[in-house]
Amino acid sequence: MKLGIQSVCTADLEIDGLMTLAKTIGLDGVELAAGYLGRFRKEPDGPEWHISTADTVASAEKAAMLARAAGVEIFAFASRCDVQELEKFESLCRAAAAIGCPNVRIGCGRYDAALGYWASMKRSREQLAAAIEVGRRHRVRPVVELHDNTMADGVLASYELVRDFSPRDIGIIFDVGNAKLFGYQPWPQAFDILYEYVSHVHAKDMAWAREGDKVNVVFTGPGEGFVEWPEVMKQLKQRQYEGYVSIEDYRGGWCAKNPEWPAERKARQWKAFLERLMETC
Repeated sequence: MKLGIQSVCTADLEIDGLMTLAKTIGLDGVELAAGYLGRFRKEPDGPEWHISTADTVASAEKAAMLARAAGVEIFAFASRCDVQELEKFESLCRAAAAIGCPNVRIGCGRYDAALGYWASMKRSREQLAAAIEVGRRHRVRPVVELHDNTMADGVLASYELVRDFSPRDIGIIFDVGNAKLFGYQPWPQAFDILYEYVSHVHAKDMAWAREGDKVNVVFTGPGEGFVEWPEVMKQLKQRQYEGYVSIEDYRGGWCAKNPEWPAERKARQWKAFLERLMETC
């Protein structure tokens, strides 16, 4: 099992700082944000980060040079590209292929009440089939994240979305926090259903928090939320999982440069927590 970090949660770091962090604390790889706008981290005129879709190949090659120097693998692009944006997706695949990055995340569409659920699912499958053809041209695999407000908003929904495709052609990012919160299946069942499609695993934890008359979901530290992490790691080890577990911690805010929660603090906590579980589960 390898440890990485998804760079959307490292908004306080530029690409060189990210690679330095990965090298310093001993992470194996990085999952690079691609096409995230400057305004997401409160820089209205700032460039896209960490991979820019304005100069995708050049941006990726710079990242790859820094990764090689740090001894770190770029194992995925965490792009904001939706399944309808095939031209942008092809640009990302071209850049990923140029640096040997095997996976590019792609959005899978949303439920459309006017169409209904099954027609929405059919549309997403057809669109993913087109994205798969793009990926094949560049020998890069599109990967869909198990995520709310998409057609992959649970374990069974994710399987329904990809079941007619080969795992060689499309993958699922098994986001553990999202899998617990949306369309939950007990962990043995969840991995039985999706394991052959898992491209990598997102490590996050969350909890319920009451604010006045509302109950919201908040991000927590590792092992402090409702995810049964020992059981998750047990399931991965039983299946001899050798892929990435990628840290995705939004304490301090999504895409936020919050001095209370710098990337290094979150990454060190998660790395120590996951390494303990890898030894004991």
